[in-house]
Amino acid sequence: MQEANQIIQEIFELRKNITNIKDEIYKNKIKNKYLNFLLMDIEEGVHDVKYLKQNCEFLFCDINNVISSLEKKKKNRELIFCISEQKLKEQINTVTTKIVAIKHENKILQENAKSLEKEIEELKEKKNSAIQLKTKSLNLHIHDNKHDEIIENNIIEEEKIVPSENISHTTKQNKDEKKKSKNIFTTKDIYEKSLLLKKKYK
Repeated sequence: MQEANQIIQEIFELRKNITNIKDEIYKNKIKNKYLNFLLMDIEEGVHDVKYLKQNCEFLFCDINNVISSLEKKKKNRELIFCISEQKLKEQINTVTTKIVAIKHENKILQENAKSLEKEIEELKEKKNSAIQLKTKSLNLHIHDNKHDEIIENNIIEEEKIVPSENISHTTKQNKDEKKKSKNIFTTKDIYEKSLLLKKKYK
């Protein structure tokens, strides 16, 4: 009887243990499923990380390309700026050279203008001198004509006053001699005679 009870007790214990083991197995299955689920999540996370890493690599590549492009543009702009600056300097130098040349040309033109003005003044002075000389010569000629008329009038008066033929002949000779002497007068003599006549008939 005791043995039977003991056997029943052992069977009960075994069943209990089996039930516990089954429970543990079930729990382990649940844990296994959960772990598998976690593993799947981890794998998805790893995949996401790989995708993110790949995207980051692409982004870094794009960033590097952008940086390279910007640096290239910067260098090109610096080169363009240097070329533009050089061209501006050349244009400034060209304009400066032209300004200097124009100033030099203006200076030469001013000097030429002054020289021409001086020549014009000299020509005016020569013209005025020529006009004065011509006027003086004309006045002398007029005075000479008046002098000749006076001499002829005097001769005519003398011919009227003197009745004698010899005197008349002498007067005529004197007239001819005076005319001849008039014709051989120098310019100086004419000028002196004109002065004498001016003094006489003032």
